[in-house]
Amino acid sequence: MADGLEQSIKKYTEQLAQDPRSRVFVPLADAYRQLGRCEEAIAVAQEGLKNHPTYVSGKIALARAYFENGDADPAADLLKTSC
Repeated sequence: MADGLEQSIKKYTEQLAQDPRSRVFVPLADAYRQLGRCEEAIAVAQEGLKNHPTYVSGKIALARAYFENGDADPAADLLKTSC
């Protein structure tokens, strides 16, 4: 599974480099999170949300990364403002 996620990260990173305004930041952040790389997931999701501040899937990806990183309060705050 880790190999598949690493391949996905490579693919999504390349896509994001070609189009920084792409919404591919969501699956990229999710792949990082699934590998336990929550800080990277948070950074990717935060950057993506700068371009898409109302994108609910992006907010959910960021909230999941916060939560799995042990940051329940910002995760809850983010979800409260998204609903």
